[in-house]
Formats: sequence, structure tokens, C-alpha cells
Amino acid sequence: MKLLAILIVLFGYCYGETLLSKGTSDFSDCPCSNSDLCKPLDIGPRKEVVGFVTAKDNWKSYNYTYLTTLAIFGDLDPELVCFAHEKKIRVVLAESFELKQLENFDYRDHWISAAIDKVKSSYLDGINIDVEEASKGDTLFMVFLDEISTAFHREIPGCSVSADVAWSPKCIDGRCYDHLSMANYMDFLVVMAYDERSQIHGPCVASANSALPTTATGIREFIQLGIHPWKLVLGQPWYGYDYPCTHLDADDTCHIREVPFRGINCSDAAGTQVSYYNILKLMTSESAERKWDDTLKSPYFNYMDTNHTSHQVWYDDPESLGLKSSYAHLQGLRGMAFWNIDQLDYTGDSKEDDVNVPIWSTLDHYFDDDYWYL
Repeated sequence: MKLLAILIVLFGYCYGETLLSKGTSDFSDCPCSNSDLCKPLDIGPRKEVVGFVTAKDNWKSYNYTYLTTLAIFGDLDPELVCFAHEKKIRVVLAESFELKQLENFDYRDHWISAAIDKVKSSYLDGINIDVEEASKGDTLFMVFLDEISTAFHREIPGCSVSADVAWSPKCIDGRCYDHLSMANYMDFLVVMAYDERSQIHGPCVASANSALPTTATGIREFIQLGIHPWKLVLGQPWYGYDYPCTHLDADDTCHIREVPFRGINCSDAAGTQVSYYNILKLMTSESAERKWDDTLKSPYFNYMDTNHTSHQVWYDDPESLGLKSSYAHLQGLRGMAFWNIDQLDYTGDSKEDDVNVPIWSTLDHYFDDDYWYL
């Protein structure tokens, strides 16, 4: 495998000049009134607030007070690039690839070439790599990440190249990656500290999607690998899980049906993902009482549906998100990220700010030294 990796690197030098000559942009079709806004931002390292974007039309309603990077999953409104660049906010392409294809040189060449072409032609500022396949220390994966980073930084000076990783480096969902190498190749890693119940190894019960103790354990494990905290951005959820209970105990233990995931019999797939905005609507419609688990530092509530089935909903709100923002600040992490920022209220309703402002304001806990209550 080491010999194969060396051959791949040598092959990269052979095709590198051809690859990197593609995708140049002359700004002739720049959508901005000022063509300078179509130039990629060349900004040095800074604290990051990454917003993952899945909807094309909500961007005019985002809170841009702290945002530094928007990672686009799906369609892009070209006007967003002009608006973001004027505010010195990067807009990056979110992409994935198939690990099983990495021995195919043509696939690798085409993927990098196509990604650079797409970023340049859309006047973007880099790439966020989101690969969540199971893998056991795939050397080709690490070599490819190195090639991607090298190609992007050579073609687009000052660009951002990041990757998303699970909440812990310990083979979560079979993702046994070389995280130290990933951190070395990438500008930073987004630690997806959510879906922490994707594989439930203990009792098959509902619980927190992003519990502070679990999140802190994962961050500590990344740092123990030798990854500097400044290379880590803490990803947080603006959604929760609605679990139908097979039985709800008097102590609020919600037993759930077994739904296997990657070899483990119980998982959060027994529940349904619900946006933060819709969770608040559900609480109101069901007149549900918000409860707080002081061990997990997470809110939840119970309700009964029209079929007389008990449900338990675990989610994050300003209190739980604020605690984890403070934690990121105290640990010296690079910043915060949110999956995803289209999970709030963008209906234009007069009460929109009642939902959105408290969530965005949790970032004060990351940036302000006055928040020291952990």
C-alpha cells in the first residue's frame, strides 16, 4: 500500500500541470455590479463560523454578524456570492466523492479538475469535503486529500479547504480515518458533534443528539491525537430527533424500536429529524413542557400523538448551544459550524426573530470572554 501511495504521488506530478491549467476565470460573466467581488477572498487564518446551506432562497434572512464561511450543499444563488464577498465572508463548494473510486486515476483527475472548474466558474472561495463512508485507514483517501488541498491552494491562492469528520476519531460509524493526516492536509476540520446516537451501544433508548459530555470527549480525543485545537471547528445541530417510544417509563426513559445501522442493532434512525423551527411549533401545538437533562446538558420534551403513542423529542436550544459555544471558546477551538442554517424560521412571520435571534446569539458565548460559566 505504501508503494501504491508513492506511485500515486509521482503520477500526480505528471498530470499536475495539465490539471492546474484548467478552469481559469476572466470574470467576464461576473454577476456582481463590482467585478472585484468576483475575486476569491484571500484572507489569512481567523476564527471561523461556518454555516452549512441547503436552501437557495433563505440567504437574505441569515444573520451575518459572525458568519465567516458559507458551505453550499445544492443550488447557489449567484447574488449570494456578491453579497457575501462584500462582507468578507467566504462561499465554498461542499462536495463528496466515492472512496472505492480512488484507485482510478481518471476518476481522481476528473474530480479535482471538475471541482476547481466549478469553484472558479462560480467565483467561490474553496471547498468543504464531506465524506462519511465507512473506511479502515484508507491510505488512498489521505493521499487524495493532500492532492486536493495542494491543487486548490496552488490554483486559488488564499482559498479555504476543509473537511467534515464525525464527533470522535474513534471509528464512529466505521469511519476509521487517519484524522491527524486529515488535519495536516486541511486548513481545518469541522467536527460534526451531532448524530451522536447514530450507533447506540447501550440500552436502546432515546437520548441527546449532541450531549456536551459526549462532545467534549470527542474533542479531547482529537486533541490527544496531536491535532491542535486551532485546527478544529465545532459543528452543532439546529435540529433534533422525534422518537416514538415503544414504552415510556415513569422516569422519562423512552424505549425505542431497534433500527440497525452499520452493524449495530440500535440507532437514531428510529427517530425522525426535525428542524429547530418545527420543534418549537410542535412544542406549542402539543402544549409540551420543556425538560432539561442536567447530565447531558440537553433539553427534551414528551408528547402523545393522535394514535396515543408517546414521543420523546431531543434537541438543542439557546441554553445547550450556548454551553457548547462556551466550551469551544475555553478549549481554544478555531470556531463553530452549524448544520444547517436553513433550520430556522424564514417564513417572514412577525415572530421570526423570536426563533432566530436567540439561536444566532449563542455565538456570543464563543466570542465574548465574559461567558465563563462552565
